[in-house]
Amino acid sequence: RINLDEHSYFTESTQPLQNTRTSKDLAYVIYTSGTTGLPKGVMVEHMSVVNYAANIRPYFKDIMRVDFSTGYMFDLSITTFLLPLLYGKEIYIYVGGIENIEDYIQHLQKNYIDFAKHTPRYLSQLKNYQGQLSIKRCFVGGEKLEELMLDQISRCFKEIYDEYGPTETTVGAMIVNAQLHFGIGKSYANTKTYILDQHLNPLPIGAIGELYIGGMGVARGYLNQDKLTQERFIPNPFAEGRIYKTGDLVRYLPDGNIEYIGRNDFQVKIRGFRVELGEIENTIAQFPGIVQCSVQYFTEPKGILAAYLVTQEDVDESQLNSYLQSKLPDYMLPQAYIRLDKLPLTVNGKLDR
Repeated sequence: RINLDEHSYFTESTQPLQNTRTSKDLAYVIYTSGTTGLPKGVMVEHMSVVNYAANIRPYFKDIMRVDFSTGYMFDLSITTFLLPLLYGKEIYIYVGGIENIEDYIQHLQKNYIDFAKHTPRYLSQLKNYQGQLSIKRCFVGGEKLEELMLDQISRCFKEIYDEYGPTETTVGAMIVNAQLHFGIGKSYANTKTYILDQHLNPLPIGAIGELYIGGMGVARGYLNQDKLTQERFIPNPFAEGRIYKTGDLVRYLPDGNIEYIGRNDFQVKIRGFRVELGEIENTIAQFPGIVQCSVQYFTEPKGILAAYLVTQEDVDESQLNSYLQSKLPDYMLPQAYIRLDKLPLTVNGKLDR
């Protein structure tokens, strides 16, 4: 210990400190429950964080005042906390809780925020404040951006970018200007995406398969869970390194962008048919008057598909049924509709299934 008042520090060495760190050292461990509900500590290295920061830098070029309102336990916060500090931006911390929409609006107005990032479901709640906000740019992530949500968010934000990426690939792996292109976009630099079947064979345009991600953003693995790490981080059959098995179902669009279909965890078997609940939700969401929807499958006492709906107006269920019958096979039709004022959210702003 050195007493600065005694000026003894003048006698200490002036040689630069030796750099004992490498790009392969851990930057942080962040826990994600994913869809299993079991916490998993994802080990992210400095190399991956720096690569993500380099990919995001162009989006911060004309930004100065950044909203930081998501919990630090959600890796979405890396974009609104660590990156602004790296690029000399101002961070404005909101601690009012995500359920206090009016307080959050005041925070955005008072601090003249020009960049925010949240889940699309959370930001869509700002739709009633059209004209009161004119934020330059926002990122949405963490869950699928529906067309209706995009319309609602566009009322308050000038530019909307949909960023896709599991925690295991360091916050974001691909991005798209949601107002110009459909889907979740194309890969960031130093990132490679593969759409594969169950035998790890590449699939053609339009075919639904599981998304695998490789490149510099792939994390080291799960803390103290070697078996799970080996299951999800597998050798890349097409190049050196590893790829991460995301569990997300996607397909290539003709323009090269990727469309997000849903989680393979949300696949259920009904009457012998494998059904993707996300496909039912997407179809329901296109019916006039539907604001939000979530479809759940209950196996007991007998297989029942239930659709939870938030509506703008009094949607006629018989008309909705007729519409769905024209779009879906009978085994994919909900047997029950439950009206809600709003869908429940987790502390991270995602749908609480």
